[in-house]
Amino acid sequence: MSQRLEVVSSVSPPPVWAALRNEALTAAKSEALARARAPFAEVLAAVMAGQILDVLTVAMVLKASHMAHEGSLPSALARAMMG
Repeated sequence: MSQRLEVVSSVSPPPVWAALRNEALTAAKSEALARARAPFAEVLAAVMAGQILDVLTVAMVLKASHMAHEGSLPSALARAMMG
């Protein structure tokens, strides 16, 4: 199975699909961010279906999923992520 991924430079205004952070998300002066919440399982399904193509987002979502399954995250967080 081949999949097209997109690498977006920080100079262009790409859509930000996900951010997993412990602290508040703040935009640089040159960025305009809009927040949207989505269940992690839905974002993971969108990545797997090829609906999200940004390579940094894909890597982050797959890494977070792996960490949740491997027990590398606090159990309450992993349960909340994976449903």
